[in-house]
Amino acid sequence: MNSFVRLLQDTSTRLPAAFFFTLVALQAFFAPYDFGIYHGKTSDGMDGIVVVKLALAAICFLGGTWGFFTFAAVRAVLGSVSGLFFAALIVLTMLGASSGVAMESIPISLINYTFFVFVVTAIHVLGFRVFGLALTTGIAFTAIMATFLFYFIPEVGVFSEAISARETVDRLGGVGHPNSTARALSIVCILVLFLWRTREIPWWICIPFLVLFCWDATLAKSRTAIAAGTAAVVMLFIDKVVTRPGIAVMLLVFLSGLAGCFVLFATGRDQRLVDQLVGRIAKSGDKSEIVTVTGRVEIWSEAIAIIAQRPLLGYGLSSAPKLLPDFGQSTHNAFLNAAMGGGVLAGFIMVGFFIKLCWDVLDSPHFAIRAFCMYLLLSFLLEDTVLDMFPGPGSLIWFACIALHGMTIPVPPIGEAGRFSAKFDAPLGTGSPPSKLMLDPTQ
Repeated sequence: MNSFVRLLQDTSTRLPAAFFFTLVALQAFFAPYDFGIYHGKTSDGMDGIVVVKLALAAICFLGGTWGFFTFAAVRAVLGSVSGLFFAALIVLTMLGASSGVAMESIPISLINYTFFVFVVTAIHVLGFRVFGLALTTGIAFTAIMATFLFYFIPEVGVFSEAISARETVDRLGGVGHPNSTARALSIVCILVLFLWRTREIPWWICIPFLVLFCWDATLAKSRTAIAAGTAAVVMLFIDKVVTRPGIAVMLLVFLSGLAGCFVLFATGRDQRLVDQLVGRIAKSGDKSEIVTVTGRVEIWSEAIAIIAQRPLLGYGLSSAPKLLPDFGQSTHNAFLNAAMGGGVLAGFIMVGFFIKLCWDVLDSPHFAIRAFCMYLLLSFLLEDTVLDMFPGPGSLIWFACIALHGMTIPVPPIGEAGRFSAKFDAPLGTGSPPSKLMLDPTQ
């Protein structure tokens, strides 16, 4: 919280910092909410939550417009290669709206670009750490409310998912789809650990909230979110792992696992272990659920068949609920989601962003960016994740990664890769920030 306090103490940054911090937190809180999913559909009517989301989008549009006309660095990001490709993606989805499948497609495309410009401006005003703190604040309130509703008002907080003709499983929804809630919870776990490493929040705040977030993520039962979040946390602490003690521990774990497998096979108990693992991983306990990735193979086949009927233009964003009513109302894949929204070319643009994420996981000097890129990589494969009706934490983090690509400056030597550079933390594009912002999380 030190960086945010410094922004508030400076009279030249106080109002912009408070404004953007509040908006980021509110968007992180409200974006996952969707009461319609408890009635078997997504919200596309003008209920109270949608009105609040539209009002937030309008205010964020004003903030992004101010940033565009005020800061050359914001315009530079929008004009960068990544910024232009994202703009092209949005244009393609708007052209896809000509299908008439979803009348809200064009507004959704514009809202996504509005939040992209807003996030670029917010990071320029706040710095990435304070931006992350704002996201954490919003998602923390989501987690607290979701937990309360799950235990005390289960008719609202519990999402009963049918996994077979006669069996359902109860998942934490928090008045939104469990997958959306779980994505937000996984992202906030990464953020909390990042903020702790950079000494923005103390351990006695970090631990209880981390326990809450992890417990809620478990209740939400989204294996994709949990797996992607775990991989991202490992990447966040990769400097601690890739050391002699870390490698020794990994080698010990690997050898122990190898020895355990040998014992199981030698005693003939391997099949029992496989059955137990399947029972733990698969919601229904059926092995076919693992092989088909919880039915996603069938969903992908249907989505590809629908895209093939209109490959050049697609159908516009938010068309999946209309086109896949019997397949979870979602493509469960970021590339297919883009292709359904804007045609095959839009899908290829998403593949380009995927390749860029792969490169950043390997090449970025900032462990936080590596961690979030790793999360997005895994999440893109099995969930829509981005290009939401109202951009949630997943989209906001993706926009942040794109924004930071455009803020290209010299980086520290590889031995100081844990350190964060000027544009990464500097508020309001002031160049080199005070030395207090140059905290090394490896110390």
